[in-house]
Amino acid sequence: MKDSRVTAVRLETNKLEGSILSPVLVKTGHFEERQCSLAVCSIGYRSESIDTSVPFDYGRGVVTNNMGRVVDANGNTIFGLYCSGWVKRGPVGVLVSTMNDAFETAEVILEDIREGRLQ
Repeated sequence: MKDSRVTAVRLETNKLEGSILSPVLVKTGHFEERQCSLAVCSIGYRSESIDTSVPFDYGRGVVTNNMGRVVDANGNTIFGLYCSGWVKRGPVGVLVSTMNDAFETAEVILEDIREGRLQ
């Protein structure tokens, strides 16, 4: 039987290029190896469309949106439809980034309620 124990994890340093609104992940070719005895697999990395009626940018793997408000192909807001997290901005950041992203979406929902955009 082959020994399947984890002894290290090999990581590649990545960088973000492009605008802050649509950053692109670029591999640098620089690797580090960290010794460890446990590795936990995270499920998912790129969002996928689960409903064809929700506008989706297949190239970036995100729901098309403006601050969490879903927008159609013409940039028109679809009030009452919102997104957050990786499906909103792609697989970037850390837990705090995702949390702050959720706060931003919650704020626009509250704004839409206050402005009477939602019934």
